[in-house]
Amino acid sequence: MLAYWSRASGQTTVTLRVLSPAGSGEARRYELSETSPNSGLAWTTHGPLLARGLLDWSMASNNAKVLPADCRACFGLELLNLEEGSGRRVLDAAAGKISIVPTPPILDTLFVWARDCLGLYNSVCTYALTRVDSTDGATQIVALASAKYPVAVSPDRLHVAIGAANGIYVKDLPQ
Repeated sequence: MLAYWSRASGQTTVTLRVLSPAGSGEARRYELSETSPNSGLAWTTHGPLLARGLLDWSMASNNAKVLPADCRACFGLELLNLEEGSGRRVLDAAAGKISIVPTPPILDTLFVWARDCLGLYNSVCTYALTRVDSTDGATQIVALASAKYPVAVSPDRLHVAIGAANGIYVKDLPQ
């Protein structure tokens, strides 16, 4: 599969084109009215899903808006079915600020870092590396950390490597 984004000059819509080597040679097109920098693709056997942060809230602006163009603090996660145009929430805002982990495409799986902070002055934040099953929306915390670290998934999808400041940690992925 080859997937790429395009936007015509002066247009507000974004087009995702997916070309399959086994297909007819014509790329499938998905038109989107808006994407945020905190969005990514998840691949299922039925086609691509767009994973995106749900809610943008900024203490400085003291307001919230849904599906921002410049998501500074995306809380929660939604999977948008590009074929049907329907979305479903898989993580609500209580999960914390969501950052999608850039990994090579993994069928039916997406990884995100969820940041949760406690305190007002000397806040303490924890990060949960969370695996999201894009077929049923099930989530599973894989690891907890004090910061957001680079992540790599093994080719057999049975292990995850987390690159921390003091070494690389390999963890088995629960089945």
